[in-house]
Amino acid sequence: MRIDSTVTEWDVPFSAPQTEDVLDCALLKKEMTSDLLAALRKQNISKLVAEIAPYWDLTTEAMQSGLETLLSHLKLVQGDAALLYKMI
Repeated sequence: MRIDSTVTEWDVPFSAPQTEDVLDCALLKKEMTSDLLAALRKQNISKLVAEIAPYWDLTTEAMQSGLETLLSHLKLVQGDAALLYKMI
């Protein structure tokens, strides 16, 4: 996982058929969620939102809301739980 100043990239491999439906999915297990949460907590979220919202063609409000939701979900992962995200 890497968060840099211009592009956010997370490469999360998992076993799944390579169909159009799963190409935009990410399975985040406990270790990955902990790492991602720690990395995001180190960031200035407002600055991060301003930098990546245009790259994803989103408003800063939508990006801020999305990151806040992601952060709240990451905080809930405990034990053997995992998050499965599908990009829509």
